[in-house]
Formats: sequence, C-alpha cells, structure tokens
Amino acid sequence: YRNSAKTISSPSQKGGKTRWNDASEFNGIAPPGTVFSAVVDLSRFSVGDRVAVFAVSKVDQSWKKQPDGVQPNVMPQSHVVNARTNPDWFHQSKSGNNKLIRGRLHWMSVPITLKVVR
Repeated sequence: YRNSAKTISSPSQKGGKTRWNDASEFNGIAPPGTVFSAVVDLSRFSVGDRVAVFAVSKVDQSWKKQPDGVQPNVMPQSHVVNARTNPDWFHQSKSGNNKLIRGRLHWMSVPITLKVVR
C-alpha cells in the first residue's frame, strides 16, 4: 500500500443495540435491533487505491456513573469498567506474567480494505 494523506469520516451515530444488549433477542445469526451503517464517500480516491475502513466507537460510558444513594460514593473499581471508560487506567499484574490492562475511550474494529475499481 502506498502512503496517503487522504482521510474520510462518516457522521457520528448514537444509540442502538448490539447482540449483547439482550441475549434473548439474539438468535445466533442475525443481530437484533439496530445495525449501524454508513455510506463511505470514495470520490477522493483513484482507481486502484486501497482504502482501510475502521468503525470507531466510544462505548459503555454509563458504567462509570453510580446510581444515586450508593455508598461508598467512589469511582469504579473493576478493571473492565476502567478499561472501557478511563483512558488513564493502567494496571500491570504482579504475578510475573507481564499482563497489563490499559484503559481507553475509543475502540476500533478490525479493518476492512476496499479497493477502488471505478
């Protein structure tokens, strides 16, 4: 692939469900409810160009908010909540296996590559 400064993006989309929203709605084949989609404008690319396309998502931000009246009123303690909501989170296992958890806000899909043909 040749290096290119061309970038594209699609409008932000909020809300919707995934197959993990309610397991009883998922039949193992078709995802339930909303499926996000976007039109990718490739007009800035030339025939033969290869374009990597990623979905980027900011997820589970409500996990870091405690319901009213919960005591003690502290920030989330679990690795899973911090990994998905706290970009400053870092934890390294002391057991010598070098496993670490680093938090982030944005999660990227596995890319697909499009080849412009016309």
